[in-house]
Amino acid sequence: LKGSHKINRIIDDAQPVIAWHPNSDILSFTEDIRGKLNLTFYSLESGKSTRKELFEIDQILDMDFDNGGKQMVFSAVDNGQTDLYRYYVVGNRQVKLTDDSFDDLNPRFVKNDRAVVFSSNRKDEKLIKGKKEKGAAGTYDIFLYYLKDEGGYLEQITFTPEYNEFESFEYGSDK
Repeated sequence: LKGSHKINRIIDDAQPVIAWHPNSDILSFTEDIRGKLNLTFYSLESGKSTRKELFEIDQILDMDFDNGGKQMVFSAVDNGQTDLYRYYVVGNRQVKLTDDSFDDLNPRFVKNDRAVVFSSNRKDEKLIKGKKEKGAAGTYDIFLYYLKDEGGYLEQITFTPEYNEFESFEYGSDK
């Protein structure tokens, strides 16, 4: 696929962000069209694409589908702040999961879609929405966000002050 006008500008190597639907016949990717962030679903079978505009998000850094392909989780930037979002594909609706000054990166669904594993520079397991805390940890550790209908809770998986840990994933039902 290709699109957009070719003009002289600084190329954003962070775009597009892509994710495969669990049935492996739909490729989703982000694109900026006329200054608006869009999520496009391209069907390999039909060759058709569906574009959905995303609101209140400036940029998506990473994304992942749940096992059923009905929800996604994003690491996204809004007003310079990186947080996690849960996205409902059918309703084109997103819900902010974290809302603080810490960076939340590389989310992946785990535990049969009941939790999201991600990297963060947060200092502890506290999840206080809207709090703009100073003094983020210097390194990134792995956290689990347990999903619930009305807010979730965090569990810190690793604590390695000397190392950064990114790109975590589940490789077994309990690992």
